[in-house]
Amino acid sequence: SYQLGLQLEGYEPTGFTFSLEELSQEQRAAGSLHFPLVSSAPPGILVVRAGYPVLVEIGGRAHDAAEGTEIELMPGEHEIRITAPEVFYSRTERVTLESEQRRELVMPPAVEITVGATPSNCRVEVDGRPVDYVPVNLRLTVGPHDFTFHWDTLGESLRVTEKITLSTKRVFVAAPER
Repeated sequence: SYQLGLQLEGYEPTGFTFSLEELSQEQRAAGSLHFPLVSSAPPGILVVRAGYPVLVEIGGRAHDAAEGTEIELMPGEHEIRITAPEVFYSRTERVTLESEQRRELVMPPAVEITVGATPSNCRVEVDGRPVDYVPVNLRLTVGPHDFTFHWDTLGESLRVTEKITLSTKRVFVAAPER
């Protein structure tokens, strides 16, 4: 029989005694054993607040989130990526959580705006993502956004950055003069 023990900082020591005959066919075929590790410290809580659906990715694991979603995380530093395609939002940041700490990330509000241009035979991209021909109604988060307008028939394009505020109702541009 064999005795195997594991120790990892931040986790309770674990292990077990086994013989090769006791291992399942899958364990023998895989050539590996899996040990559930139990943290020696209680987790921290990350609270994500948004007025729209967001996807929270932490260490390659996705969590669907909405207003007030709570995610338990082991103490330490985590890279958090938050995306909300329907409101053209993306954010990545590093967050450090202590054991039993509660940390809140609040997403910016979103507003309804109309995007237009003259002449109106114009395609628009928002933050590098193709949207549609103008006029188009969009929901965007408060903050800066890049708009690229393409007048294919004129062979012209124009890129502008607009800071969307709670009072923004419209983004409108004219084609560059020749």
